[in-house]
Amino acid sequence: MKIPLSYNDFKITVGLCLDIPRLRVRLKSIPNTIIDTGSPETLISEGHALRFGIPINNLSFFGHVNLGGAKFELFEVGEATIKLRDEKEQFIDFNFKRLCLAKSTKRDQSSLQASQAMPMILGVNFLEEHKLSLFFAPHENIAYLERKD
Repeated sequence: MKIPLSYNDFKITVGLCLDIPRLRVRLKSIPNTIIDTGSPETLISEGHALRFGIPINNLSFFGHVNLGGAKFELFEVGEATIKLRDEKEQFIDFNFKRLCLAKSTKRDQSSLQASQAMPMILGVNFLEEHKLSLFFAPHENIAYLERKD
């Protein structure tokens, strides 16, 4: 099974759908989710939480992560189903044990704006949990996730 990815502006991205049963959140489309092999965690941004009505104050603190030179607090959202389209345009459900929300530790205006504008990130924990390999050939504009079934 292969999941096609896009490579533009030096970013590997994918569109996905997201269900978070505990919070009764069902998002039909989150475009431009970044595949980030430098991120240990899969996370949604503070901006996503605000847009989709996810109650940040009701989430449990999980820890910290450094991304792009900035420090973020992580809050556990809980289990989620991440839906990705395969090469046949069929949705594949990936039940994921721990989705986190990232919130900037700095509360100045520019840090808040950056935190809220941050895209969703599929990190290494998602790739490991679902035994997905990333194939990336930037010189050929080819990028995809693959799992041997």
